[in-house]
Amino acid sequence: MMNLVSVAVISFFIYAFCGWIWETVYCSFIEKRFERRGFLFGPICPIYGAGAMGSVLILGWIENPVLLFVAGALLATCIEFATARALLIGFGKRWWNYSHMPLNYKGYICAPATLLFGGFSVACVHLLQPALIQSLHVFEPHTLSLVAATLLVLSSVDFLCSVERELGLALYFGYAKNRIMYELHNYIYSR
Repeated sequence: MMNLVSVAVISFFIYAFCGWIWETVYCSFIEKRFERRGFLFGPICPIYGAGAMGSVLILGWIENPVLLFVAGALLATCIEFATARALLIGFGKRWWNYSHMPLNYKGYICAPATLLFGGFSVACVHLLQPALIQSLHVFEPHTLSLVAATLLVLSSVDFLCSVERELGLALYFGYAKNRIMYELHNYIYSR
């Protein structure tokens, strides 16, 4: 029997990787030069994983494609708005700006992206996730668990390094590391 948590984690990263590819290709085409996308160093855009898995896990029970389209569009748009605001508040910069798009709200969200998210939600729930689950059945449960754990560890390290880069915390982390080493040294040699 497959571990559902491992499947959800692996699915999240597959969608996040595909989202990174989509963003990079699309933005590179628009900019007419290579445009590396995303907040992280690695080739993933977690917002795509969150939107896809949000649709699958929260809205997967909706069988009516029209209702799923509307609910998925709203859910993904809320995720996108919350992420845009969190990134702006946390790091003081924007990773995307829809100001040039029709029916946008302060450049954070826009109608064309919302419609795209609705279609993506229907595709995820009815086509992509069932196919993905089927393809993961060829692996042993312990292999899936190992892959999921590895992806979580690697992305956690990537996240910490990316936050350090964005906030310029190299000096702070260096100070904290030195302080910990100093305290550890004093503890060991004071005995």
